[in-house]
Order: sequence, then C-alpha cells, then structure tokens
Amino acid sequence: MSKRILLNLTTVTSLLLCVAALVAWWRSWRAFQVLTYTSWNEAERLRSSWGFTLFDGRLFVERDFVLEPSTQYHNAAMDGWDYYGTTGDDLIPSSPRYFSWFQYKRYRDNAGGNYQAPVDSWSVGVRLWPVAVTMAVIPSLSIWRRICRKRNSRLGFCPRCGYDLRATPDRCPECGEIPVQSRFGVAGQTLEK
Repeated sequence: MSKRILLNLTTVTSLLLCVAALVAWWRSWRAFQVLTYTSWNEAERLRSSWGFTLFDGRLFVERDFVLEPSTQYHNAAMDGWDYYGTTGDDLIPSSPRYFSWFQYKRYRDNAGGNYQAPVDSWSVGVRLWPVAVTMAVIPSLSIWRRICRKRNSRLGFCPRCGYDLRATPDRCPECGEIPVQSRFGVAGQTLEK
C-alpha cells in the first residue's frame, strides 16, 4: 500500500473520530446516557459487564466482574444490551474538581462488602474535547498541505518539492516531477490564444 493511500485513510479515520467525539461531547451536555452490555458465564459463575457513559463532557468506559456464589442472584433478563438516559432537569450537577481530563479507577471488594459477591472493576474516563482536538490535528495538517501545494503550483513552483519552475517549466530539476498540463498552462503560466 502506498504512503499516500495510508495517509489518506489515516486522515479520513481521524476526521471521523473527531466528528464522533464532537457529537458525543455535545450529547453529553444534553443528557446523561449509559449503554451497558452484561453477560453471564455459567461454568465460572461470573457476571461481566461493559459500560459506556456520556455525561458532563466526558466519556467513561467501565468493566465489572462479579463472582456470584450461586445462581440465585443471576437474572437472565439482565444479559445483553441495556440503555438508560435522562435529560433536562434530571441531570446531576457537575463537579469541577471531579477530574481534569483523564481518570482511572480500580475497585476490588473480595469480601463482598456492599455487594452480594466479590467484585473486580475498573473505570477509565476522559474529557471529550481533548480527544476531538487531538483527532483534528492530522486532517488539519492534510488540508494545510493541500492548500500550500495548490498555491505553490499556481505561483510556478513544483507541487512536490516547491522548487521554482519559471526557468524550467517542463520538468523540475530538483525532484524530476513533471507538472500537470492544464488550461492554465505549465506551472501556473497562462496559455496565449
């Protein structure tokens, strides 16, 4: 695969992730949303779940493992995907000291504690605006590079290396690039009629 195709794929992927992060950031200020997936392993008596939460400009990813000593606590209706969301006045007010832009928590309760069985869980939280800004870097550089190439081509410079082609409009003596013929002529010079 050529470098150009790889760069274009990276740029498009980064742009899509940037847009997704901006949409998620906007939605997180409008509603408290939780998407979970729960599964039950009968052989190990292990209930595991993934949780994705959007709230207050943040995305949280949570993973829980609960070792249940018997099946009396297991409810088959809990398995699979579940969604919960609130909007408007139901939102919990934000706490500015909650975390700066990244958070990692690990929780273990082997004795049972508040739960009916031992628990092992972790949670990762990140503010969405730094993710969006980071994902916008590659598309921004790609757009800037295209603008510079077009401008240099119009001004009579080589589109690949930027060498001045006014003296040698047929081929770049620096890199060997042959400028594209167009209705504007070679290397940005206009054709006479």
